Amino acid sequence: MTSSPAYHGNETMTDTIYLKPVSSFLGEPPRSDTLFGAICWAVKLTEGEARLEELLARFSQTDPPFLLTSSFPAVSTDGDKLHFFPVPLTEPLDADPDNLEEFNWIKRVENSEYTTEEVYSSILKGELDKERIYHSGDYRITSGYLYPKGSVDSETFPLFHDRNVQRTTVDRLTSGTHEGRLFYSEETRLREDTELFFLLDGPEEVLDSIRKGLRFLNDRGIGGDVSVGKGEFEVSIEGNFNPVDEPEDGDYFTNLSLFYPREENDRRFRATDGDSWFRTERRRGRLESSLVESEDVWKDAVIVYGEGSVFPDTGEAPYGKNPIVKREPFDVQYYGYGYPVRMKGE
Repeated sequence: MTSSPAYHGNETMTDTIYLKPVSSFLGEPPRSDTLFGAICWAVKLTEGEARLEELLARFSQTDPPFLLTSSFPAVSTDGDKLHFFPVPLTEPLDADPDNLEEFNWIKRVENSEYTTEEVYSSILKGELDKERIYHSGDYRITSGYLYPKGSVDSETFPLFHDRNVQRTTVDRLTSGTHEGRLFYSEETRLREDTELFFLLDGPEEVLDSIRKGLRFLNDRGIGGDVSVGKGEFEVSIEGNFNPVDEPEDGDYFTNLSLFYPREENDRRFRATDGDSWFRTERRRGRLESSLVESEDVWKDAVIVYGEGSVFPDTGEAPYGKNPIVKREPFDVQYYGYGYPVRMKGE
């Protein structure tokens, strides 16, 4: 597979990291900001604070030592893995349906969220778009998943199953429960044949440090409530492997992480108004309360571009930056670097 334009050089490589859940996890699958936080703590605990500070300093200098994506689902089929990626956002479909069935098909095409690596690569290369999908009988969309007809059983979807679980608050001083203080949290489980994966780019010596940290996370967990057994994963690493087959050239890119743009990025994107397709999200995280002694665990909120957003390639990679979202008890960076994948425009 071709390499990502996240880095422009031969000194870097891509690892594909697989996370096989062995428990439920809170909320959504881990995204790039959550994964970054978990990796930072793991590097600190396995290689020391000095090593972590060395890496974080480079992020502050707009010289990221590594880039990573959010996590996405992969399904085991016939001994192989079928990787799903976020469908790139593009101009709305221009179609005039004749009946309710066609109208519903338009809605499904527009609302498709994930697609297989085969379809994803065709979109990146400009060989496939919404109009071709709409008029073709070769594709199916089930529960927001777009896939070629016959490539996977429709009964496979949805891949995620959510449920609300009743819980009670715990007094952090006494470790006892607060009577009458009940609340609900959303837990997610994956199908038995499904796991998560994310891509990690960087030079070998940096990836080696992160691999050690990931093995630590294999025992500790990722995300919220790891202290009570949530977010436990079996981690496996396929080194020097990237399932994305992107074009050698492209005047656009689609993003695979939560992206906090630098000011100059925003100015350039706005100067090409109508050529960018994106959705924004408000993100606000917490400090890892088991590792810091602070009552104020909330970080500042940030507004970021979501995965699948599409922008013109202005040649300013690396895109994005890590803003500081909390000053006490130490400076906390929010991971906001984009993970751009080349894409041909129309």
